[in-house]
Amino acid sequence: MAFLNFVGLTQLVLAEWEEALWALRAGRSLGERLGYSFYLTLIDDDLAQLYAATGDWEQASCLSNRTTEALSIADDPYCRSLALCHAGTAARRAGDTGIAVNWYRSAVEAAGDTAAPYAHLNAAANLAFSVDDDAHGSLERLADIARQARELDLLFVALKAEFFAATLLYRHGDRSKALDRLAQCVPEQVELGHLNFLVQELVLEPDMAIDFVHTAADEQTVDSLLELIARHWKGMQLIVACQTLDPVAGVAAARAAVAHRSEAEIMSILAKAARSPFAEVRRVAAALRRARRDAPAHEASDRLDLTKREWQILGMIAEGHLNPDISGQLFLAPATVKTHVNHIFAKLGVRDRVQAVLLFRKATDEPPPTRLSSTVGPAQARRNTTVG
Repeated sequence: MAFLNFVGLTQLVLAEWEEALWALRAGRSLGERLGYSFYLTLIDDDLAQLYAATGDWEQASCLSNRTTEALSIADDPYCRSLALCHAGTAARRAGDTGIAVNWYRSAVEAAGDTAAPYAHLNAAANLAFSVDDDAHGSLERLADIARQARELDLLFVALKAEFFAATLLYRHGDRSKALDRLAQCVPEQVELGHLNFLVQELVLEPDMAIDFVHTAADEQTVDSLLELIARHWKGMQLIVACQTLDPVAGVAAARAAVAHRSEAEIMSILAKAARSPFAEVRRVAAALRRARRDAPAHEASDRLDLTKREWQILGMIAEGHLNPDISGQLFLAPATVKTHVNHIFAKLGVRDRVQAVLLFRKATDEPPPTRLSSTVGPAQARRNTTVG
C-alpha cells in the first residue's frame, strides 16, 4: 500500500494523471481491506491533489476537508502541514485566495520552525505568494525561503519559491526580470520532473506562459512545456495561442496537439498550422497530416493499449533508436522519454526493449530483423534492455 501511494504520488508529480489515479485507487482499496487509517489519509490527500489537478474541485474539496481533520495525522506535524497546504493550493487554483491564505497559515503553524523544515518552508512559500498585498515584502520572503531551501537541498521548495517570485514580478509589470527568473528556474524544474506544479501554475498565468514560451532560448524547454500543456484539461487555449508566436513554438504546439488532444482539436490545430506565416510550421503540419494518413491501422496501437505518443516511441525503439535519439527527434526532455518508455513496458507487461519490440512487430505483422539494430552493438543492447 505504501508502495502504491509512492507510485501514485510520483506519477502525480510527473503530471501522469491517469497512471496516478490507477495507483492511488488500488492503494486505497488495499488500505480499506487492511484498515490502515494512516495510509488511507495519505492516499486521500494525494487523491485530493489529483482531483484538483484535473479540475474536479468538488471531489478535491471533499477529500481535503476529510484529510485535514483526520485524527490519524493530527499529531504528525509534517503530514498535517502538507494536507493543510494542499487544501490551500486547491482553493487558490480554484480562485478562492482568501480561503487559501487561511489554509496556508494553518499549515505554517502546524509545521513549526524546526520539526518539519520541508513542510514549513513549503507552506511559507505558498503563503508568501498568496498574500500579495505587499509585493516587495512577499518577494523578500520568497527569496529567503528559496535560499533556506537550497541550503537544505529542498529543491522542489526552492524552485517553487523562485517561480512564485517570477510570477509576482510579472503581475506587477516587471516583465524583463520575471522572464529572466523563469529562464533560470523552469528548465531545472522540467529536468527534475516538477511537471504537475509547472503546468498547474502556467495555465493560471496564460499571458506569462505565452511570453515565456516566446522568449525561451532553449527549444527543448519550449517543446517540453507545450507537450505538458497539451495534456492539461485547460491547455488547448494556450496551445492555440503559442501556435502563432514563432516557428519553434508553432512546430512544438502542432506536435503536442497531435500527441495529446482530441481528434477534432487536432484537425483544428493542423488546419491553423497549414495557414501559418512560418514556412517551417506549414512544412511540419503537412508532414504530420501525411503521417496520420499513412500511420499503421489504429487497431494495432489499440490492441497494445498505448497512447499515440507511446505508439510513436515504441515504433522508434523498434527501429533501434536509443532514448537520446528519441529525445532529440521528438524534441522531448530525456526524463519525459524515459517516463514514456517505462509506461510502455508496464502496459505491455515486459521488462526490456527486446520484448517490447517483439510485441510491436507482432501487432504490426512485421517480421523480426536478424538483429535489433545495425547501429546498436551487443554491449549497448544489453545496457538498453534494463533501462527505460
